[in-house]
Amino acid sequence: MSTSLTVVIPTYREAANIPHLIARLQAMREHSGLDLEVFLVDDDSRDGSEELVGSLGLDWVKIVTRKADRGLSRSVLEGLTLAKRDIWPSWTLI
Repeated sequence: MSTSLTVVIPTYREAANIPHLIARLQAMREHSGLDLEVFLVDDDSRDGSEELVGSLGLDWVKIVTRKADRGLSRSVLEGLTLAKRDIWPSWTLI
């Protein structure tokens, strides 16, 4: 049985870095057999990130573009609500 994991990545103007990140995650996914789901939560960069992710054609990589109430914390929280698998890192509220 493979481990299922959701990775939430907040982004803003990161189009140039996305291919490198996804290539590394894909290599890890293939090497480990990890059932990986990735959410790029973008604060409306308008830098081609949406088109780039769409062109990759990877069903395990999704981008969410936020046009309102933007910010790092809000992006992470929205990504966590979309997760269908375990979340990394796994936080425990004390």
